[in-house]
Amino acid sequence: MRRKTLAAMACLSLSLLLSAPAMAQAAHPDHRHGGDGHRTEQHPKLDWSAYPADVQAYKKTLDQLKEQQRGLFEQFKRQRMQMRSAHAKMTDAQREAFKSQIKDWLVQLKSTRQGIHALSEQKHAAWEQFDRHASAKQWEAAKADMQTVIAKKREIIVQQQKVLDLQKKIVEKMPQ
Repeated sequence: MRRKTLAAMACLSLSLLLSAPAMAQAAHPDHRHGGDGHRTEQHPKLDWSAYPADVQAYKKTLDQLKEQQRGLFEQFKRQRMQMRSAHAKMTDAQREAFKSQIKDWLVQLKSTRQGIHALSEQKHAAWEQFDRHASAKQWEAAKADMQTVIAKKREIIVQQQKVLDLQKKIVEKMPQ
């Protein structure tokens, strides 16, 4: 019975690692998954043409960052499939041994994901500020808000790359 409990705990731990995107979705309902599995932000559809040209210029930067994130999400998807495949091939004893080997990486992953969530909340707050300032036609404040949105999005991408790197180490260490 104890062996089954340990195996279940190991399986649960690994499944938590694999299901992190679903947990992130539950924790942050302002993000939605599009039909292609990518997360899309659900801020109001902006009529960029209604804004001054210098505010409109930020859309190109946002689109570039969004495309960069799509590439990261594709990598997350591939890694998740690799982990699931390797996990399915492991015995209970291998899972338990593996879990103890990667314990530090799992702690790092959790910490990094918490940082991403905090940055996402800050970014969301900046979007709300942008909306208020743009509605009031306070363009200097709106530009500052958009610069904050872009900066937070860049920081998130850096943290997401760290997650990818950690997960790559985990995948490489998994028994094949």
